[in-house]
Amino acid sequence: MDRSVVAQRHSGHATTRRRSSVLAAVLSLLVGLTGCSAPGGTVAPGASSGRAALSVSGEPLAGARTYPTAGITLAQPTVRVASVSATVAYDLCRTGVADCPDGQPTSAELASITDASHGTNSAGGTFRQLLNGTLVWVFSWRNITCPRSSGGGVSTHASASIDAGPSGTAEPTICDEVAFVDATTGGFLFTYTGPPAQ
Repeated sequence: MDRSVVAQRHSGHATTRRRSSVLAAVLSLLVGLTGCSAPGGTVAPGASSGRAALSVSGEPLAGARTYPTAGITLAQPTVRVASVSATVAYDLCRTGVADCPDGQPTSAELASITDASHGTNSAGGTFRQLLNGTLVWVFSWRNITCPRSSGGGVSTHASASIDAGPSGTAEPTICDEVAFVDATTGGFLFTYTGPPAQ
């Protein structure tokens, strides 16, 4: 499936955000229209591409978590019940609408997300964050081996210097991969892959 990839380099670490493409959005809409999806959902119940159903329970985020290299902060949600269930949100991973790694996530958490690094500029030059306290489902694969596309791992051959950060620091080999789904609309937002949360 066609996906746009935005790679960021902050503090010597590469992070990757993958957003669904227009094609994925259209497919999601078609599935929702023809599959009798749950309210707010964008996939048909039980729809799958071979991935097992969600096996971890969806819980509110217990404590704040940050991904400082990407400008992402997660906070405890202001509400405890989302319009879209964790199961329906995770079905976006099962159908391939959301870009999720293989296997079950470490956790499925309801959280409020603030993303300081993405937004829009008004005509007057004022920056407006697109995600500021937005209620999301956070599907996390934590402390996994970094995929090569995230800058994880350093090659031992002569071109290794392109994988190193400032002052010769190596890129991380352990990453978090996190898929964010809007818990109100059921829309896939993006997947973060990069240094683990703090």
